[in-house]
Amino acid sequence: MSKFVEKEYGSTKEILKFPDHYVALAVMVGDTGVAADPATGKKIVPKGAIVGGATASVLENLDQAVSDKYVPIKTATLITGAVATDNAIVFTALAAGTAGNDVSVTIVDPNDISKELSVAVSSKDITVNLATDADKAITSTAADVAEAVNADAAAKLLVVADASLNPDGEAAVAAVAKANLAGGAAASVTGAEGVLMNDVDVTYGPKEGAMIIHGFVKIDALPYGDANAAIPGVVAADAAAAKALSMVKFIK
Repeated sequence: MSKFVEKEYGSTKEILKFPDHYVALAVMVGDTGVAADPATGKKIVPKGAIVGGATASVLENLDQAVSDKYVPIKTATLITGAVATDNAIVFTALAAGTAGNDVSVTIVDPNDISKELSVAVSSKDITVNLATDADKAITSTAADVAEAVNADAAAKLLVVADASLNPDGEAAVAAVAKANLAGGAAASVTGAEGVLMNDVDVTYGPKEGAMIIHGFVKIDALPYGDANAAIPGVVAADAAAAKALSMVKFIK
C-alpha cells in the first residue's frame, strides 16, 4: 500500500482533490517574465501553474528557481495583402493547434470581364475568385473578401477572415498564390517538474513557495482558462513532461 506524506506550508490547498494526501517540495519561485496585474500592480504566479526549474532541474538542484512551463495552444494565421496598401486580410483558423496549419488560401484574379466574387472550398483549401469590372480590373476589397469567406458555408468552418486592420479598406485585393496558414502549435509543458501549490507574490522579487510533486490536482483549479481540459493530453503527448509529472494526476 502506498504511503503518502503530507506537507504543511500554511496556505490554501484548493487545487488538491485530496488535500490530506500529497507530497510537496519547498521551492523558490522566480519573477522573470511575470507580468504585473494592471489592476493591482502585483506580480502573481498563480496556484496550479505547471512549473519547473527555470534553467535546470530543480529536483536535481534545490537552489534553482522555478518558473511557469505551460505554453498555451497557438492558432494558425495567414495575412494576405498589407495595411500599407489598404488591402490586408487576416485569416485565422477555427481549429486551434497544428490542425490549422493544413488550411490554405488562394486568391485568384480571373483576368476576365465582369466576374462576381466567389468562394470555393476543396477539403482544407479555400479559393477566392475576385470580382472584376468591364475592363477586367479587380473590384473586390479586403472587406468584400472577408465578408464572402465568412458567409461561405464551407469556408467559415475552417477560418475567420478579418479586414479591420485597414485604415480605409477601399483598395482592391491582389491575387495571392496558394499559401498555408502557419503558427499553429499544440500546448506544451516541456521542463515541467510539478504544480505550484499556492499563489506566490513575486512583485518584489523571487519568493518561497511549494511545488506539488505527488498528488491529485483538480483540473478546474488550474490557471489556464479553456485549455485546462487539454492539460492531461499535453502531459501524455510530451515525453519529458509525462515522465516528470508521472506522480501527479490531473482529475476533475
